[in-house]
Amino acid sequence: MGIGRWRAERLVRLAAEQGGTARLDALARRAAAGGPELALLVAVAVRDEHRAHPLRAWARDLIPRAWARRRDPRLRAVVRRHGLLPDGGPARRTVAALHGRLLEHWDDGAERAVPALLTDPDPDVREGARHACGAASEPVLGALWRAAAEASGDDRRALLDALPRNPRPLAGATLAHAWRCWIDGPTPELWARLRETGREAPGDDEVRRLSALALGTAAPDELCRAVLADRTPEHVRRLVARTCAERGLVPDEELERAAFLLLSGRRSEYRAADPDGGLLAVAYAGGSAGLRARMRSAVAGDLDLVRVLAATAPPRTMSVRERGFLAGRLAAEEAWPDLWRLARDLPLAEVIEAVRPVRGWCPPGMPRDAFDRLRAMPSDRVRAALSAFDLRGPLRPVHDITVVERCALSPDGTRLAVTGRSRTTGAQVLIDYALPGGTVVASYSSEGRTEQWRSLVHTGEEVIAIVGHPAGRLVRYRDGERHCLIDPPHIPGHVRDDICAAVLAPGGTLAAASLRDLHLFAPPYDGTRRTVRFADLGLAEVWGFALAVEPRTGLIAVGGPAPAVLDARAEALVARGDGDRNRTEGVVFTGPDRLVTTGMSGDLIRWRLADGALRPEASRTYGSGGPDLTSLPAHGRIWARSGDVYVDADTLRESGPPDGSRPDRLSVWATPSGRHFAVAGLDGLDVHGPYRDAAARLLDRPLADLVPGDLDRADALLASGRYDGDAAELLTLLRVCLEERYGTEVALGPATSVATETDIALSVD
Repeated sequence: MGIGRWRAERLVRLAAEQGGTARLDALARRAAAGGPELALLVAVAVRDEHRAHPLRAWARDLIPRAWARRRDPRLRAVVRRHGLLPDGGPARRTVAALHGRLLEHWDDGAERAVPALLTDPDPDVREGARHACGAASEPVLGALWRAAAEASGDDRRALLDALPRNPRPLAGATLAHAWRCWIDGPTPELWARLRETGREAPGDDEVRRLSALALGTAAPDELCRAVLADRTPEHVRRLVARTCAERGLVPDEELERAAFLLLSGRRSEYRAADPDGGLLAVAYAGGSAGLRARMRSAVAGDLDLVRVLAATAPPRTMSVRERGFLAGRLAAEEAWPDLWRLARDLPLAEVIEAVRPVRGWCPPGMPRDAFDRLRAMPSDRVRAALSAFDLRGPLRPVHDITVVERCALSPDGTRLAVTGRSRTTGAQVLIDYALPGGTVVASYSSEGRTEQWRSLVHTGEEVIAIVGHPAGRLVRYRDGERHCLIDPPHIPGHVRDDICAAVLAPGGTLAAASLRDLHLFAPPYDGTRRTVRFADLGLAEVWGFALAVEPRTGLIAVGGPAPAVLDARAEALVARGDGDRNRTEGVVFTGPDRLVTTGMSGDLIRWRLADGALRPEASRTYGSGGPDLTSLPAHGRIWARSGDVYVDADTLRESGPPDGSRPDRLSVWATPSGRHFAVAGLDGLDVHGPYRDAAARLLDRPLADLVPGDLDRADALLASGRYDGDAAELLTLLRVCLEERYGTEVALGPATSVATETDIALSVD
């Protein structure tokens, strides 16, 4: 007998004695490592002569756990042959699936473990999990469908591969979960199952509406509207369009009818309804970005309709994607004059891409060698050259303020408002800067204790500030003037109407919250507002300092005993979290259905919005501090004042600052997209973002917007010596385009007298 075996037997014997708890722990560790102790414990667990052994039950629990962790094939054979099963925990579910007895040993929360079992490396575990999905009945079946609805990625795919094979009828909440799964991620098998069921989702929410559309049980006008609506998922839209075609449904309004017929693929009916394309042009010009994109896809390959869309609006008013689509379609049809007319209304980089396919044609008035030079610059060199015009490093526009106390960036990052103490006068000041140059647009000196700035919002044209003492007022600053938007009652101890927080919503709407109300201002912020009582939405207690708006959907989040989410118009409560946690004092959105909250204890909680509820997904604590949170979506980070840390927006794990950002900081502010952000330190304010120099701003403008004087500016930039290589080539190509358009005008001789109304030459004929 080797020394290892002897020690193992001694440890097993000592562990079996009374009071051998510490030795049991040591024995478990050694067995888990695969030492000789494991072989002894296997014998104790399975041999008949050890039925009375004190460690028998403990070993029969340990061995399957060891297999679940180690996946040793010899242990697997023992576990299978003797039907060993752990007493509890995640390993019990894995081993139960190995035995094909997962439903027999189902426990609370097991549905969340099933996705991992369905993708387990052991084929028998996978098969056991699939069998459980296929044989489950209520309430287990409902729990599995709910887990599928809440899952994402590979977990959801695994569940949706197994659950539709269950033959039991779908009803009630289970049916609603199945519909949500199909709406979020359609599969042919699930659709076949839902169509066979033939019933809408129960309830009165978006899932029920979309299920009625997919089955064709909605009202005819609702079916027609769904084909055009942006919020209709594409797989639902296709089914609805097919239903409308089968039933001959069309909208009553003629503009909607033209777009509807085109998008439904009913091309002959569209031609009859809109022979000259006039209705389509008007519908496209007035359509949303999503509708316009779908219409572009529908007209691809039809040059006449492409020309209709190209004529609806100046290309500069279109998105880059729209302009690229139109240029591509015109090039495919070799409509070179049309393509050049479009190109002349684009920035230079897009002009180069648009004319690259041109063959055997040259714009009148431009030398062919110059046009060939324009076409010849490769895309990668254009992109690299454009990056040469980016401003390197952060901007430092603030020089006359000792320490920046408050800050706000406009949504596009071109304006910056800061407050602090002036270096020259010592007074508290609010200064509005234009970026990237740092020109002062306006400056305001504090009126003393009655004008203490608590928080700022920059709309792009004006600064909206929450001003303290004697109450939380909302004041607009523009063109050197002040205009009070909200002046709450000046009653000692009365604070429920004081404005606590303000944020900018999509479309320029300003949302300002007190402890009792939410006020909504539309541009031009002249004092006209709509006020919503939180109590009318079922929110008895709201902490008004926690306020955020999702920049794409416009959803509004507020704090209190638990976070709550309102719809974009603040007309309905969308969801709320549970109230058992610390009071929510800070909130930011990290996605359309994700938000992160914090409290004074420094805890961060990530929530997911689903099925009319906010569900906590992860939490971390980073020490005490203030409740401030700043979301930087473009960088996937959140800055939390509690702990003064940047954290990953998905995992809440600490991450470093964005590239180039100072490690020492007092506060961080950002635009809604997070592409531009400002970091305050003891020695000043750094502003980060994709800022570009004067040459870039010239290159970024559509050619049609440039004037003859810009030819001189391009010459001056080339002569400055700051640019070489491909950057200089871009400026030279800009001169080529300007000379094609303005060369004759620029080359004109001295000005002559302007003809008057009497300088008329009559023919002798």
